[in-house]
Amino acid sequence: MGLLEKVRSYTGTSDDSETAHVILEKIGEGAFNAITPTRVLFASTVSFLIASITLFAVVWIVPYDNVNMDVAYMQSASGHVVLAELDNKGSRAIEEISVTMRLIDSSGVEKGR
Repeated sequence: MGLLEKVRSYTGTSDDSETAHVILEKIGEGAFNAITPTRVLFASTVSFLIASITLFAVVWIVPYDNVNMDVAYMQSASGHVVLAELDNKGSRAIEEISVTMRLIDSSGVEKGR
């Protein structure tokens, strides 16, 4: 027999019910006296600081890599111009870069690297 079945099958007396009401009243009075606006404000401030410190640690202390490369291509009568720009948005410096660009025509044939 599980706990819920025991609770459902329990038939308490009126003395048990009165005792339970007295206990609930004492708990309610204690909670009402213990919870003040100052304590709520202090707990909210501490919770906000803990959340802020955690976010700060994840964003700034833990390193992450985020590098984007933008490429612009222009064709003119005298030749082709390819401009490439690297944008490092990560928290670490880029130490070694290797970029390979392939020029492919419309039929899929590679014209150069």
